[in-house]
Amino acid sequence: MNDGLNSIVNYIVDEGEKVKAKYLEEQTGPVDYVAIFCKDEDEKKKLLDLVSALGTVAQETPTGPNIKLINPIVTNS
Repeated sequence: MNDGLNSIVNYIVDEGEKVKAKYLEEQTGPVDYVAIFCKDEDEKKKLLDLVSALGTVAQETPTGPNIKLINPIVTNS
């Protein structure tokens, strides 16, 4: 798996966990979905090229495809 993608996903999950801890008292389940929104079309193309090799399109959406990874990324969540 690509280390850059692992870093991005883990950063997003860690920040989400901080927000969750701030506003929710009860324990919740693990993160099983992460959305990454790109700053421009070039970044979007690079990310899609990367993840397309790591999984299959699960759903097309107006903002881009949802990709189901063959090997899930392990996070702190």
